[in-house]
Amino acid sequence: MPSLLVRRTVLASETLLVTAGLLAGAAVPAHAAGTVDATGSDGNHLTASPDSETILTVTGTGFQSIQAGFGGIYVMFGTVSGDTWQPSNGGTSGVDYRYVNDDPDDPAGFQQFIAFPGGSTEAEASGGTISAEGAWETTIEIPGAYVEVTDSSGTVSQLDCRVHQCGIITIGAHGVVNANNESFTPITFEATATETTEPTAEPSAAATPSGTGSFDAAPPGDATAEVSPLPFVGAAITALIAAALAAVLLVGKARRKRPTG
Repeated sequence: MPSLLVRRTVLASETLLVTAGLLAGAAVPAHAAGTVDATGSDGNHLTASPDSETILTVTGTGFQSIQAGFGGIYVMFGTVSGDTWQPSNGGTSGVDYRYVNDDPDDPAGFQQFIAFPGGSTEAEASGGTISAEGAWETTIEIPGAYVEVTDSSGTVSQLDCRVHQCGIITIGAHGVVNANNESFTPITFEATATETTEPTAEPSAAATPSGTGSFDAAPPGDATAEVSPLPFVGAAITALIAAALAAVLLVGKARRKRPTG
């Protein structure tokens, strides 16, 4: 039967191995995958503006929480490639998943770190801690539909989220690979005004503009408005009548001057 000292030595060794595994990025035990939701200030879910910055409130449920564990969860905005982009499947940052970088000295909120409760990295958490039930909440800023991401070589490139599906990425933080806390949640960008406005038919020239009286004359700028021929017809008839009267008068005068015999 092992002595008490030997048993304590074995337990201590196992604890050191587990801790070393976490620090080295070893995968943690299997756990049900978590789900993510994101809501904007307008109440819309999983939707952002393409032309301006959008701050989303991001919530996670069903994630794995490790009491006093090292690291936690990174929450980022970017895109993933294929079905095996996850670090636990060998996915590499800048190749299989790319995200918007943030300035650690002056963060804009493009990334958040959610820490395990009671761990040594809890003080570094920018987005709070994971509850014992695996729930968390933070905010993330999305610059718009066109974002800058960095590949594995450090080259910064432009990513068009109207062409490539972008969304909220969660992975294990501080180099700890945790398949249980890896997720990708697509974000949809609202259509711009030019995309949603349908062309309308031009108003008819006879239509009455709002707030004005009806138009009796020709539309402005129309120099070809027709003039009624009736005034000319009336003038012609008057001339004919005048000519007939003049002829009658001449005939009368001629008769009066005829000599009598």
